[in-house]
Amino acid sequence: MDKKMQVPTKDEMKDSEEDVDDDSAVVSKKWRKHNVYQLMKSYPNRVTFMEYESDQLRSEVWSKFKRVLIDKELVNFVKCNECIALFHWYAKLGTTSLLRHRCSGATQEASTSYQKLKSDCIDKEHSVITQPTQTTIPQSDVSSLNDSMVVGLVKDLQPIRTIESKGFLAICQQMVNFGAKHGSQDVTKFVKSKRVMKSIHMTKIAKSLRDDLKANITAICNYTRFTFTFDRWTNAEKQRDFLLLNCRFINSQFELQSSLMGVQEFPTDIINTNVNIREHCKKILEVYFAESVVEILMNDSIAVTDGTSNLKGVFPTRLPCMSHKLNMVLDNTLSEGNLLSHSEIKFALLTLKNVVTYFKTSGLNTKLTCSLKQSFANCWDSQVRMIESYVKSSCEVQAILTEDKEMDRISDLNEVVLIDLLNVIKPFKSAFEDFSVETNITVDKVVPMFFLLSKYLEITKDDSEIIKNLKLNMKEMFLKYYTLENIHIAATALNPRFL
Repeated sequence: MDKKMQVPTKDEMKDSEEDVDDDSAVVSKKWRKHNVYQLMKSYPNRVTFMEYESDQLRSEVWSKFKRVLIDKELVNFVKCNECIALFHWYAKLGTTSLLRHRCSGATQEASTSYQKLKSDCIDKEHSVITQPTQTTIPQSDVSSLNDSMVVGLVKDLQPIRTIESKGFLAICQQMVNFGAKHGSQDVTKFVKSKRVMKSIHMTKIAKSLRDDLKANITAICNYTRFTFTFDRWTNAEKQRDFLLLNCRFINSQFELQSSLMGVQEFPTDIINTNVNIREHCKKILEVYFAESVVEILMNDSIAVTDGTSNLKGVFPTRLPCMSHKLNMVLDNTLSEGNLLSHSEIKFALLTLKNVVTYFKTSGLNTKLTCSLKQSFANCWDSQVRMIESYVKSSCEVQAILTEDKEMDRISDLNEVVLIDLLNVIKPFKSAFEDFSVETNITVDKVVPMFFLLSKYLEITKDDSEIIKNLKLNMKEMFLKYYTLENIHIAATALNPRFL
């Protein structure tokens, strides 16, 4: 075999002849032995093995051999379980040649590289190649690939952070796998149009996901209750409203499951009342449950929502969203109106915002190791990010302003106030992020978090008058919004960690 030979595609490897197995099942068209060896070496994920199955009396030889599958289709080869040697075989040939096989003599047929492939890549228990071949990729090719990604995102006016998203990486991985299996291809011949994607592929995937969720729910609905969250949002461009419903439940393995159940368009001409929202939630649930069960299910389940009046009566049993409550505490603390009574903090934030604006508009942000982040009105999280970014880069900012003779821009900036403010806010930000996680149960943390955050709001002897006033004001809002329910206390009491 020519060592420089390129691995042929699946169609190039096949002959036109077909083999017929004992059970009259058509086996995939023939492959050449050297092609299969090459495939095992270069693309091991395409080659798997299975036990021989037949309704007739099975020869003992099949305890030493397995059938070969390429791309999950049977081919006319078997492989020795011990030495990776391949033998051309189909039912009419019988097992005589297999019985004569001795592993010590077969190693000449399988080269040293294939012996290494066997030891590295074959799972002996299942006789399945599980690891892809590791190759050294030139750094220039890696750099070129990433350059192409950047150019593609820029052309489509997409943010560079897209490159780190799970969806983008999943697409890239599928492209790599497709190329490894079929070789270099013109992508425009295989990527379908928006119309086809929406009408065929999206519909098919959505149905599959619904069916899977329905099967999971059906398996446990007799002995569990559900927790629902729902929300509405508006597509301002097309003037369309939508209602989204999520459910969370414990499966039969006692694992927390979180699933999107559906999205319903909420007609703009319908009044946004709890009765109408409930009817749209019922429509989504009727996809998974019988109509007679839905009403009982909604009455027995719990909804977690914010405190908006039109959301409170959708489900009879409702729990407040604690991340929303913390959001209210922080929003009010850093709101324009509340900061009027904390003039030093307001002035420090305004001064810092002007510095950030100067660095962004003048292009100086690119000179910083950690760029300054701009804050937005009525967004406490952006104000925290702005302070954090300045604290990380304050030395570089001062050096640049000194060099440009612009130090007067921060001459009135009270860094001590900003750092003290950050120290007060950060525990609440961490708690907000903890309660916002969908994959963990958090109801048992509500009570411990109440006492922990209350402790952070206690006035100490080291606090300045500015921070003392802020803590008093913040504690008032904390006690107003962060209220405890009986279920929070019960959940904490049932958690062994808090006993």
